[in-house]
Amino acid sequence: MKILRHLMRALICAAVLSLLAPACFAAPDRVSSVSQNPDSLVFHLKAGTLRLQVWSSDIIRETFTAGDQFPAAKSLAVVGTPTKTAWHKVTAPGYVAVATANVQARVNLATGAVSYLTAAGKPILAETGNKSLTAEVLPGATPVASFSSEDDFLNDPEEDLFGLGEHQTHQGAGQSDHLDYRAVSVHLEQDYIDNLDIPLLVSSKGYGVFWDNPATTTVGSASGGEPIPSAQLFGADGAPGGLTGEYYTGQDFDTLVKTEQDPKLDFFWTDTPPSGLPHDHYSVRWTGSVQVIEGGGVHIHNDERRRRPSLDRRQ
Repeated sequence: MKILRHLMRALICAAVLSLLAPACFAAPDRVSSVSQNPDSLVFHLKAGTLRLQVWSSDIIRETFTAGDQFPAAKSLAVVGTPTKTAWHKVTAPGYVAVATANVQARVNLATGAVSYLTAAGKPILAETGNKSLTAEVLPGATPVASFSSEDDFLNDPEEDLFGLGEHQTHQGAGQSDHLDYRAVSVHLEQDYIDNLDIPLLVSSKGYGVFWDNPATTTVGSASGGEPIPSAQLFGADGAPGGLTGEYYTGQDFDTLVKTEQDPKLDFFWTDTPPSGLPHDHYSVRWTGSVQVIEGGGVHIHNDERRRRPSLDRRQ
């Protein structure tokens, strides 16, 4: 769950790319060299290696790995193979691009960010350069070292986004009124038989976005929301620096386990609950105040279907 500051921009946390585990993203990084293969360009960065592979005149597959070699693991979703397609390399001040008859993918040489354009140079979608990779340990009988990856893309505020499986008409036990996902978020996890998740977005501008990763994924724009800075959060006692969080076992605030000041309300508890609480059947209450210092408003954003956020006891 997040409490977000609303900004006037549109972001989608998805990708026009293919991400194969254990491939991962790194922070923006300068390109040190570029090599060319029969079907792709490979960009060497300090933090890893980026590949833009031509699959057809309309499809560019983007993969990033932290090492020098791309993983041999095959996609669990893509069964097709690349078609032989005419393409060429474009070198210009500040970027190098892969170009086909219909689309081009440019890599910013200073940041490693990728932008997608039509053959005529009209923007389709672009990374913001705000990529991140965080080491994670997956819980279980045998813990597994892994990564969580995130990438932000700027999209046209006038476009509509559709897809993601069955979420347009049904989300868990409740109905959804959203057909356009431009300003909402959807949590993708195959945990209900009536919720089939497909990490594919289709834009009203005529392009598709496919995130080739079977892991739990959150796709959403939240209208460009970002967490409210801790300096604008005040606890129940009026102290600045965060809201007062009370953590209980039980879904109805049954037994208080701990109280602490949370400097930022930006949590993901689907797999790992708050420390000291069981995996299921717990509740958290935050009290205090929020100082709004810029226009646009504040909203509560919940990515997780099994959570019930409320404000002043109103859901």
